[in-house]
Amino acid sequence: MPSLNFELESRNFLLYYDNNRQLFEEAKNACISIIASLLRQSKIVEVTKIEGRIKNKDECIKKFHRKYQGKLEAKEQPYRIQDY
Repeated sequence: MPSLNFELESRNFLLYYDNNRQLFEEAKNACISIIASLLRQSKIVEVTKIEGRIKNKDECIKKFHRKYQGKLEAKEQPYRIQDY
């Protein structure tokens, strides 16, 4: 359940991230495969490499803090970090 408690939401996010890390990796790889396939079929451009990455959990929390936390808390709007 969303809250305004950053420490609680950070802990919840870390659990969410750890429980879904493999799924994130599989989704990234699927996106890379789809993009590569579309580019091969288009024959518009020669692409030598397509890469992707999954942000580490600390980066995710820092980005949430920097971009969203202040605005949400100013509006007193409960949040879950994984939604951002």
